[in-house]
Order: sequence, then structure tokens, then C-alpha cells
Amino acid sequence: MHYQDLDTILSTTNRLPFDDNDLRNLKEYMKMSRGKGYDISLAPSLSGDTEAFQEALSQGFIILKSDMLDTSFLFIKVNGGTGIFGGQKKKIISFIGSPSEFTPGHVFNKFIIALTAINNIYRG
Repeated sequence: MHYQDLDTILSTTNRLPFDDNDLRNLKEYMKMSRGKGYDISLAPSLSGDTEAFQEALSQGFIILKSDMLDTSFLFIKVNGGTGIFGGQKKKIISFIGSPSEFTPGHVFNKFIIALTAINNIYRG
């Protein structure tokens, strides 16, 4: 597998900021995952620092982690082009790995679907 660090990934993606709806989805997912016994949380670099978390959202990335799985999940919101009626399309690129190195995962059309894909790893 080919691993890349966060700076390399950020320098090669045309990102869009996460919006309030994405943040709402993240909060709901975190609540649901705790209810199922999953230990998904924000990466330590983002969890204790509101300013760092807001900066990451504005730069179009979020890092989550699971100590139980010993894995980190990186989600990047990217420009997906223009729709047929001229609207902005968005994609979510997922990465999986350690806190410092990631390998590409799947591409999703919606952030909530990208988040719920983590559940498949717990079931596996």
C-alpha cells in the first residue's frame, strides 16, 4: 500500500470547507456510534483545540480515530465539478491509516455515508 502524510494529501486536493450541515452530521454520527459501543472520536490534534478544529473544517478535512481499531480516518471534502444545472458538486475522499500516514479509501457523494462506512470496519 502507498501511504501519504497529511501535508502531501492536502497539497494535492482541491478542497471545499465543511459546512454546518456536515458538522451536524458529524455530531449525530458521533452520538450514534457511542450508543453502539464504537470508540470513534476526533483526532487528538483536533479534539482539545476548538481553533484547530475550526481551521481543519475550513480547510476541508476532518480526522477521526478509533483506539479499539488502532486506526485513524481522514475525510477530505473536494470540489466535484459543476452539476448539469450549474450547481457545485462535492465529493468526500476517505483515507485510512495511522495519525501521520494514510492510504486512500473510497470516494463518497455524501459525508454522512462516508461516516457510516466506518461501521463496516467494526462489523468486519
